[in-house]
Amino acid sequence: MEKTFRKTGIHIISDAPWGTHFCQFYETREDLVDILVPYFKAGLENNELCMWITSEPLKVEDAKAELKKVVKNLDHFIKKGQIEILDYSEWYTKSGKFDANNVLQSWVEKENQALKRGYDGLRLSGNTFWLAKRDWRNFTNYEEEVNNVIRKYRMIAICTYSLGQCRASEVIDVVSNHQFALIRREGKWVIIESSEHKQAEEMLRESEERYRALFESINDAVLVSYIDDEGSAGYFVQVNDVACQRLGYTREELLGLTPQDITTPKNYKRLLAKREKLMSKGNTVVETVHMTRDGRQIPVESSVRLFNYLGKRAAISISRDITERKQVEKEAGKVREQLEQLNKHLIKVREDERGLISRDIHDELGQSLTAIKIDLHWVLENVGDKPAVKQKLNNMLKMVSGTIATVQRITSDLRPGILDDLGLASAIEWYCEEFEKRTGIQCRMDLEDIQPQDPQKIITLFRILQEALTNVIRHAHAKNVTIKLSRLHDAVNLEIQDDGIGISQEKIDFKSSLGLIGIRERVRQFGGEFEIFSPNNNGTGLRISIPLNE
Repeated sequence: MEKTFRKTGIHIISDAPWGTHFCQFYETREDLVDILVPYFKAGLENNELCMWITSEPLKVEDAKAELKKVVKNLDHFIKKGQIEILDYSEWYTKSGKFDANNVLQSWVEKENQALKRGYDGLRLSGNTFWLAKRDWRNFTNYEEEVNNVIRKYRMIAICTYSLGQCRASEVIDVVSNHQFALIRREGKWVIIESSEHKQAEEMLRESEERYRALFESINDAVLVSYIDDEGSAGYFVQVNDVACQRLGYTREELLGLTPQDITTPKNYKRLLAKREKLMSKGNTVVETVHMTRDGRQIPVESSVRLFNYLGKRAAISISRDITERKQVEKEAGKVREQLEQLNKHLIKVREDERGLISRDIHDELGQSLTAIKIDLHWVLENVGDKPAVKQKLNNMLKMVSGTIATVQRITSDLRPGILDDLGLASAIEWYCEEFEKRTGIQCRMDLEDIQPQDPQKIITLFRILQEALTNVIRHAHAKNVTIKLSRLHDAVNLEIQDDGIGISQEKIDFKSSLGLIGIRERVRQFGGEFEIFSPNNNGTGLRISIPLNE
């Protein structure tokens, strides 16, 4: 429980934190009035739900009359249910006998109701004048249990005991079961603390000092809030100085807020999306933003963990300011974007150069070779009856024809004319047929006639096919390759799969070969997706998806 101090109204005590459980020994009716009337007046004035359980010598109507002397609008508080003044028989023995477990559970339920109704907590008092000797041990055990658990709740409780009814041993029992006791000496109220309580308080204080030192030494914002069964967080119950300084609130102000209050609606939805993981695994990490008091947004990385805080489930969030990291990522993104644009430009320049070289080879070298072939045929027809010369000429014709075929293959590899004339599907079909002739590897094709408007995308997909089939020759030891070209969700999809020896997980994870790096870069320049897979280590597959439109 956070150390939020409440005004007790009792001059000798002044303020006390939630979870305070003390007692009063009284001798007269006036002793009760002297302590309990200002006690409940302070509770009503400070937004607390109040429960006053009465007995002799101050019954219900007497208590109301005394309280009305200092709380002029008491009837208003009673009507709206902020205070209940009941006879002991309506609370402690309403079932006909005292049941410690039921009474304790009823106090807990009252505290829950108080919080749900918007009150800060529960203030209560119960008189034990009714208590019979046969019930003393049972009631003592009940008081001991209350003293052990009350620190977990937003409660302040004072139990009143008639000094005339208590023997010395019973006085000792009462004092040991409360944090302290009030008793009048020579007309003045004094405080009596048990040695056990003093020792426990000292140990608790030392523990809290160590915890506080650790809590405040963390350089990140630390915020703790209780959490319900569905994972929804309530008000903060603990925050460190870093959180206060970063968000621009005082500690008291921040303890009146929830996680939803310090972020934007969009980022709060992101937090809610992580709620299921938090509840199932007990921890999660999420990037979100903190909204400062003056409206600034600070990007943070929050590590959130569930833990038990004073008997209740709570979430502790340790949030690191990642403004600098985000700035570096932003600058890196700009550089990456520039590099991608440069890479895209270089690929275009290279393809244009390939096209130019292909045309030059075709137009210059191809025409010259064709002219030589024609001239050789003429010489062969006019050389006469010279067998040795004819044989030499036939050999030269075969060599020129082979050279022409090589030139045609080179020009097609540089820039196949069928790609421009008939489209991507036809170019893939032609290339696969040529691939089968050269390698003996069978190609199975399932090709839709898809034609992206951007010619660079057509070239990119064709180059990816070439690179993939080159990798099959070099590494796969495959006998068959399947190529599928299709359209899905306004994207053109190319899938190439072989039945070879497969690919290592390391290469799948890091795409470390030069061929795979080249494919990745080609796909990335168009905002596409690239996936490598090896089903059951049986062959290797590539999936490439590139948007049809920009």
